[in-house]
This record gives sequence, C-alpha cells and structure tokens, in this order.
Amino acid sequence: ADCEEAPGLGHRFVSAHVRRGLLPMVLEELLAARAVAKKEMKSAGDPQTRAVLDGRQLALKISANSVYGFTGMSVGALPCQAIAASVTAYGRQMIERAREVIEARLRGDLGCEEDARVIYGDTDSVMVALGPSCTMHRAFEIGRQAAEFVSREFGPPVKLEFEKVYQPYLLMSKKRYAGLAWPSPDTPGGQLDVKGLEVVRRDWCPLVRQVVHRCLRLLLQERSAAQAVAYVQETVALLRAGRTDPRLLVISKTLAREGAESYAARQAHAELAERLRQRGAASTPQAGERVSYVLVAAAAGTPACDRAEDPAYALEHDLPIDAGYYVEHQLKPPLLRIFRPVLGGAEGGAPVEQRLFAGDAARGVARAAQGGGRGPLAAFARARQKCLRCRALLPPGGGAVLCPDCRGGDRAGDAVLAQAAGLRATEEEVAQLLGQCMRCEGPGACSLHESCVNVDCPIFFRRVQVTQKISTTEGLFRRLRLDW
Repeated sequence: ADCEEAPGLGHRFVSAHVRRGLLPMVLEELLAARAVAKKEMKSAGDPQTRAVLDGRQLALKISANSVYGFTGMSVGALPCQAIAASVTAYGRQMIERAREVIEARLRGDLGCEEDARVIYGDTDSVMVALGPSCTMHRAFEIGRQAAEFVSREFGPPVKLEFEKVYQPYLLMSKKRYAGLAWPSPDTPGGQLDVKGLEVVRRDWCPLVRQVVHRCLRLLLQERSAAQAVAYVQETVALLRAGRTDPRLLVISKTLAREGAESYAARQAHAELAERLRQRGAASTPQAGERVSYVLVAAAAGTPACDRAEDPAYALEHDLPIDAGYYVEHQLKPPLLRIFRPVLGGAEGGAPVEQRLFAGDAARGVARAAQGGGRGPLAAFARARQKCLRCRALLPPGGGAVLCPDCRGGDRAGDAVLAQAAGLRATEEEVAQLLGQCMRCEGPGACSLHESCVNVDCPIFFRRVQVTQKISTTEGLFRRLRLDW
C-alpha cells in the first residue's frame, strides 16, 4: 500500500517505499548513533569512559524522544499533533501485539520451563515473568528468543532488543519498579536498578532518598524484610527525637514564577521566597532558581506553606523540625508502596503501616512546637539551668553556672578545664571546616565561611552548629565567677 493508517485514529501517512519522511531519517540517525554508544559502553573497561558513553547514549535517547514532544505541541518548531497521537496509538498496538507473540511462542508445551507471562508493558518495552524454576542462564536465552520473535513480527526498522534480567523484581505501579539487574548471566552480582521512585526524584528530601535506597538494598540484595523494617523504625524514632541530620530534611522546589500571588494555590516554596524578600535576605531566590526549605513545628492546624522556613534561619534560631510532617508526607507514601507488596498482612495480622510507623520504636522525644503549639500550660513552664559540672539543678533567677558544691576546691577548676578542652576541640573543627571552604572557593573564603547560604554544601549545617557551640561556650566562660 502507498499509505498506512494509524490504528483507531484515521491519520494516514505515506509509506516509506513511496517517499522517506524527514522525521524518520532523523530518528534513524539518532537511534543508530545510540546503538553504537551502547555497544562501546558495554566493552569499555574504564569507569570514566563508561560514564561518558552512558551520558552520550542517554542524550541521544532524549533527543529522539523529544521528536514526539515537539510534534505534540500546539505551537513550536514542527507542531503536528496527528504525529504525536499516532505514535501513542502505534505504541499501544505494538505492545499488545508483542504480548500476544511472546505468550504464544514461549509456552511450557513448546520447550519453556513455564508459560511466559507479560506482566508489564510501557512505551517501548515489555517485561516477562518466567517463573521461579527458570535459571539465570535460561532466562537470558529465553529473553533473546523473545526479542527475536517480536522483531521478526514487526520487521525493520522496528527492533526489540533484549536488555537485562531482573532477579528479584519489585513492581509497585505503573512506571514505579525496582530490582537487581543482571546484564549477563555470569555477572558476580546484580546492580540495583530503580525507576520512578523517590530515590531518583528531586522533589523529596534527601532523607527519603536515603531511606528508600537502603530499604531496597535490604529487601532485594540482603533479602531481609526484618532488617528493612527495623531500619525504618529506627529512622522514624531518630526523626521524632530530633536527632536526624538537618541536611537530610531540606526540600527544594523550582520557583517557576515571581511572587506568591502568581500561583493559583499557595505553595510553600513561593511563600518562603516572599518572606525572604521581605526580610531583605541577600540570597533572595529568583524565578527559575530552586528554593530550599524545611518544615518547622507550629500550632495545630497551621498550613504547611506557613511552616516552611529557610534552613539556615531555622538552625540559627533553633526552630524545631516538624517530625510529624516528614513522617506523614515524606516517608510514609514511598515506604508503604514498597513494603505493602513485600509484607502483605505483616506479622501477627498487624497492618504494614502500624508495623513500620507505630509502636515503641517510633516514639521519640516530643519537642516544643513553635507559636503556641505546646499546650495551655506551656506558657507557665520555665526551664531550669543545670550545673556545668555535676548537672544538678540550679536555683532559679541566679546567674551562676556551678552549684554550691562545685564552686569550691578543685571542682571549679576541673569544670573550667573541661570546658576549655571542649572549646579547643570545637575551634579545631572550625579551622578544618574553613580549610574545606578554602579548598572549594580559594583564599578569599574567609568571609564566605560565615556568610555562605548554600544548603547543598555537605558542611553547611555543621558550620552553623559549631559556630553556635563556640558562642554558647564563650557565654558560659563569661558567667563563670571564680576566685583563683
């Protein structure tokens, strides 16, 4: 035929034997270059060379995929929505036909150990379950056969390539899966491969990525659900106790437009950018930049957009982190998606959520909430100072830092020497941190050590913490009234 019709749409295209299209020629060139890059990447022995080739093949893949994107736009360089709609229609048809071919040709009565079953198909790929009795070498043989059957069914230029074997494999939902990928049957160990989960997305705090990645390793590599559950319980307990590294709690989102009023609904990062602008902060975010923030505790019912705060400001003013928000809105959604298929009903009939996030392991030290969220009696509570040496409670209203028993004899001197030793160690750490800043920014980093606001820096929060520790220790020295 001189033309082909897109399935279910009625769009017709001239066949290649009549005239080759412009976009097919561009795509064939991009796909051929990507195939060369992937072949060179597999044979590359140097990790750096392999990384460069991996970046090249990924760039070529994105360039090829962008053809679908710009044809689907209503305006642009080459808008043609009929092409974009036909791509998806052909994709659906080809995935369905690939499933039929695979399940018809790879059956137990035709030489396979078990009937092959297509469990997932998306865009340009299908995933086939072969059953627990299938060995790794046999899985690779069947995978190559399946790719050959489907490629023969469609003919050139369509070619289905066998890519890898997953063992084990965890499919949570569409475009969300993880597994140990084996590129060859003789590979000593599978590599953890994660798609669509929070471990590869930037709109979740680093704590989520760290916990999800660790849980997947425990579940898929160590094959220990008990260790994964214990790790989640420990992480939640540390978070509620306020002992989590602040750097892991920073969330960042791109400020798409100037001004909080330009958004249809209130957004936490946009509201914070407006507050920073009103404070006159030197590093006020501009449109197109990412805004970093943490969620601090506040009165019950306070919207999240009003609890978002600049990480440096929260640390300097000792604002308590809203652990409940991070547990409910950051940790729970991804972890429940992972653990529900694995744990099922959990032990003793306890729901998965209760096993992970409730119980003694999840109870932490309650911190006072900012802005009147501590309860009606909190306004009448006053913190009592403790002796610098023996930690005994001191009388209220006094300016002393030592109790009467520790002021006399050698005890006062011991307290001073202990504080001096701690101060010296802190000052040495400050010098080390300043050295890291100088290696990063050069000799002019002396002032940057105090004014830098890059929360992505691995030593950012530690710099602020040691500075506060020195200030507190120096204040204690000024309050020490000793008669030598």
